[in-house]
Amino acid sequence: MTALQITSLIGLLAYFALLLFAVSREKKNQNALDFFFAGRTLPFWALSITFVASWWGAGSALSTADLAYSDGLGAFWYYGVPVLLSTLLMIFGAKAIRRVGYLTQGNMMEARYSPTVSRILSVMILIFMTFSAASQMVGVGNFFGTYLGLNYELAVLAGTGIVLIYSMFGGFRGVVLTDIIQFVLLLISAIAVFLVAMSHSGGFTEIRAAAALAGKQDYMSLTAGASKYATYVITFGCAWMIQANVWQRISAARTTSDARKMAVLSFFAYIPLYLIVVLTGMAGITMFDSLPEGGIVTSIVMNHMSPALGALVFVGISAAIMSTMDSLINTGAIASMAVGLCYCIYNLLISFGVNLPAFWENQSALQVILGVGLSVIIYTTVSLCTRPDYEKADRFISQADLLGNYHRKEGRQS
Repeated sequence: MTALQITSLIGLLAYFALLLFAVSREKKNQNALDFFFAGRTLPFWALSITFVASWWGAGSALSTADLAYSDGLGAFWYYGVPVLLSTLLMIFGAKAIRRVGYLTQGNMMEARYSPTVSRILSVMILIFMTFSAASQMVGVGNFFGTYLGLNYELAVLAGTGIVLIYSMFGGFRGVVLTDIIQFVLLLISAIAVFLVAMSHSGGFTEIRAAAALAGKQDYMSLTAGASKYATYVITFGCAWMIQANVWQRISAARTTSDARKMAVLSFFAYIPLYLIVVLTGMAGITMFDSLPEGGIVTSIVMNHMSPALGALVFVGISAAIMSTMDSLINTGAIASMAVGLCYCIYNLLISFGVNLPAFWENQSALQVILGVGLSVIIYTTVSLCTRPDYEKADRFISQADLLGNYHRKEGRQS
């Protein structure tokens, strides 16, 4: 092993020991409220950090930088803008989420509809969170494997094992505490990689010149990715706001005001964090003739940093991947989501080379329109065929205060 790999491995072990020490010092959980929401005692700024850490993981630290190497500033629309849209929606929805008062989305669906709907939602959340966690496991496997020279399977087991151990020790309070440590490490690492990348690239003038030489005319344009990644913004931006781990952060706030403060602080924190990642990837256009194996960030760390600084960045990026891993509307909507899930799996199998009938091209506008249209048809059909329960609906809407003062005035008049 090289000096960089040995130093990085020592740093990773020290980091794991620090997490275990910090989590073991936390007070024991007394009940479910303690385990899942830390007893609603955490300040909004701490929840904001864990909110950011949940969506600033492997995709942000590694994949977005690699995409920015090819697409330039427009790559911000690939991951940054969908996250901003989701966070903005959470700002507006925080009050309703808090007022409903249920510990899980399954409990909420059971109160509004039926145990059957709750179980269907639970299965879908399990599938979604499993795929989300798996993507982070792939990230940690590739990163550990490339950086430390480990076998891929061993790298996945090592990273996942660290997350499982500290998560089981402290529940949500332990996750928040470790997320704060991980966020600080990642922030330092991201800034360090950004500064080194900009220093070796020669700055924005050289980046612009290299992009022009490569025929990338819109490389420095922030709006260039708007049309290309519009489907990402709409689909993921709206889908991520119903993630169970994000609702958990909203529900764990002390008050509704704290929940909104947490979301607002996170919204403004995401902007510079994602820009740093994108600009780091753009700097690579002057440093590498083609996208290097292992990615832009890994290559910058291994080729342009000292062992000590490289080890710090390694631990910071590992923290980003693991912090995301540890976090992972009505009857018609449930049916629509189920059909949408089946449609996505069908297209995923086609992309893997499975010979299935399809009259649309992969990653085409027709594919997106067909998926959205199919979901709308299922949503409308199931909703119209479902017997309405107005009393239950009114009670739920009143509890969530979805209609605000209008609903209260109507109640007083009657």
